[in-house]
Amino acid sequence: PANHLQEEAQHQCLEHLPRVMGGSYHAVTHKLVVDTCPEVIQSGTTFSCLGNCTRAGTCTDRECTVIHSYSQYRDYFHTWNISTQDRAEGAQFWQFLVSKYAGELVQYWNKRANLSLVLPDIPEEWKQITEEESLRALRG
Repeated sequence: PANHLQEEAQHQCLEHLPRVMGGSYHAVTHKLVVDTCPEVIQSGTTFSCLGNCTRAGTCTDRECTVIHSYSQYRDYFHTWNISTQDRAEGAQFWQFLVSKYAGELVQYWNKRANLSLVLPDIPEEWKQITEEESLRALRG
């Protein structure tokens, strides 16, 4: 996989996965999060980069304990281009996968990161998606 923090090339994604797939979690509640990058950019929420900005050479705080606004991500990740008009053709597939395997995702990330993460809040509409619908969404 690409290292989007150290590459100089533009990073752009046509369709973002729910952030739970990459192990993202809320720093206070330790709940895995199911939103996507385009959603958080529009939401006005913040992130603690836990040293990612420092490794990328874009943060002035050596320990990088600064809280950054997702809407200002380009200030810290200059080569990233996250469209808020994310394509959603395969979204139902990922929503189904996260809903069905949420427990397994918690176990995986707890083991991999040696943390005590908890189940994400799964939107009710995700729980209604059938396997057939999710596969149909992938095929477009």
